[in-house]
Amino acid sequence: MAQKKLELNLEKKHPDYDLQFDNWGKFNDCFKGGEYIQGALADKYLYMRPQEIDTRYTVRKKRAVYYNKPEQIVSTFQGHIWRISPNRENLPDALKSYITNIDRQGTTANAFFYHVTEWAQILGVYYVLIDYSYNPNTENQTQAEEKKGGLRPYFVAIHPKDLLDWSFTENPDGSRSLYYIVIRETVEVENIPFVGRNTVVQYRLMFRDHTEIWQNITVGDKTQAMQIGDNITNTLGEIPLVPFYAKKTRYGVGRSTLYNIADLAIELYNKHSDKDHAEFMSAFPILFLKGFDTKNEKVITGEGYGFANERADSDVKLVEFAGTSIESLRKTEGDILREMFDLALKQIRSTGAQRETAEAKRLDRLDATSDIQSRAIGFQESETKCFEYVAKWLKKDFDPQQNAVEYSLDFDLRDMKADLLGHLLNMRTTHDLSRETLWHEMKRGELLDSSFDPEKEALQIEKDQNSLGMPGFDNNEEE
Repeated sequence: MAQKKLELNLEKKHPDYDLQFDNWGKFNDCFKGGEYIQGALADKYLYMRPQEIDTRYTVRKKRAVYYNKPEQIVSTFQGHIWRISPNRENLPDALKSYITNIDRQGTTANAFFYHVTEWAQILGVYYVLIDYSYNPNTENQTQAEEKKGGLRPYFVAIHPKDLLDWSFTENPDGSRSLYYIVIRETVEVENIPFVGRNTVVQYRLMFRDHTEIWQNITVGDKTQAMQIGDNITNTLGEIPLVPFYAKKTRYGVGRSTLYNIADLAIELYNKHSDKDHAEFMSAFPILFLKGFDTKNEKVITGEGYGFANERADSDVKLVEFAGTSIESLRKTEGDILREMFDLALKQIRSTGAQRETAEAKRLDRLDATSDIQSRAIGFQESETKCFEYVAKWLKKDFDPQQNAVEYSLDFDLRDMKADLLGHLLNMRTTHDLSRETLWHEMKRGELLDSSFDPEKEALQIEKDQNSLGMPGFDNNEEE
């Protein structure tokens, strides 16, 4: 019986890829803000109301304001992790030249890994591939000859959307290691001045002993997957791909800093639009006309206009939002902001947990007292692993403990809380947040003493304003 030929699908993805795909897009858009939110397709982030006409929705969308709190939260965490550049002095001398040119494009290690760790926080996971230039005509060259010819290991940042598939195999000792990975790449094949560029999408299938390049090739009216060129030998014997996680769930899956926070940012975006619409309708209410023949009479509305007719039963009324509705929307906005920043504060609050890692063993004792500290430890270990792969490519000695890259782990969590709450303070100064909400969050963030009484403080502020003769208060009121 003839064996059925398998149809190859180069876009076939790992189940965990599909599980995370939508969230990657949402986290990306919420972090970047601007046109990524306000220019998104209709109803993607600013939800259309039932029976809402297109013209009204278009106006509402143009007026909508997106408060980019996700970017502020990620930037606060990233700023504290990178407030001191990682120490790479422990690296072997043969690897120190990489610090100033990590990718053969002149990118420094600081710039490269800042980008990788920032997007690991945003998306939950990001990857670095430690690749090696290969030329089949120089297969027998010495390392000195390869170096002279520009052949050397280099670092490639891989977006999780481009790592389509992966699989593990069990080793004789019971451990598991990558068996293969599939990376999608866009490659420029032609560049003509004043004409344009031609690119092709190819798929890098990497095994532990070789790499294959595949493309979808169209011949006539049929497209099929085909391998391009010969196998490329991998002398390393393993796949040099290193994941960076915000918070690891399992291989290839990380929990983003913006988990749940992004959804609240979208909810706040919609709630602010609702409040803006309510305020607009309060300023320009709908007219209810009774006793007017609008089919045969021209009715003109606008500032300075009046209405007149001879019918005794005619009337003009205004359809307005109740005053309490706007206050209710403002309170809800404050509640959403409080919940958003509480989720951020939870990532820097003490957990009391300890994490056993190679770094912990090296220091004998390490207290990872918060998610943000565990995150920095993970980044440190991942970057160290990247340089370990470089050493393996170059056949140099490397001790992961003695040659480790060191990130600063001495966080001042109180300062970090103050920075997060500083973003709320900015909203308070623009009257987008109530004083009570700000005090509540400062108390939860331990920036105000637990004995702080907001009612007493409000009375004291009123008393001080009265004594200074500030407008809005009766200066003759008896104390």
